[in-house]
Amino acid sequence: MSEQQPVLELEMYLIRHGESRGNVGLTGERVSFDLREDPPLTVKGRLQADLLGQALAGVDFDAVYSSAMRRAVMTAKGVLDHQPGNKPLRLLPLLTEQGVSDNYEGQPVEALQSLCPGCRMADGFETARRINGTPDQPDPVVLARAKTAIDYLRDRHGGGQKIAVVSHAAFLTYFIFRICGVKEAMPFFDIDLNNTGVTRVKFYQPCTNPFGDVVFAYINNTAHLAAMNGGKAKV
Repeated sequence: MSEQQPVLELEMYLIRHGESRGNVGLTGERVSFDLREDPPLTVKGRLQADLLGQALAGVDFDAVYSSAMRRAVMTAKGVLDHQPGNKPLRLLPLLTEQGVSDNYEGQPVEALQSLCPGCRMADGFETARRINGTPDQPDPVVLARAKTAIDYLRDRHGGGQKIAVVSHAAFLTYFIFRICGVKEAMPFFDIDLNNTGVTRVKFYQPCTNPFGDVVFAYINNTAHLAAMNGGKAKV
């Protein structure tokens, strides 16, 4: 009797955005509220996004999602620029970076389309608030948002599909720990996610994979940035 083969349901490529103006430091008295809450990519960040897209060109994504924040949208465009066909970017407010002010409503979709043509709100969020940063909320609330995002994506994609999910360092940390089953307080250790670092997660049909229903193929892969690091992948 042959052993049952693992049944892959979904692969998620979790991606942190490229270097933003916020990452390198916003200075000066004239820094606007809009720029402070939602900075775009730097020139370096756009190059990182393009290198990321080149590295993922061989992965034919069934869908690409990002938060509706400019740095995530610009990074997602770097991925889509190297994908076959004309795939839309789906803007999912659940992927907003943690701690963004409730007073920031985000850029209009029309403005985001100037950064990534054809982007649109994800199904079910057409009239939703574009930004959902759960500021000043305890871990269980943010972990619950991460669970909602995970369930949303898994409910809509299966059959071995591959999806790219572009978000932010803090929220992706919650996202990853929630995948691992954390529901209450976050662990005492952190995950260092670099700009455009990729975390690949495989979800299997329950009880079909001897190594577990969820497998992390890698976390924070930045090999695509080797050209920017003297020809060596950052480890």
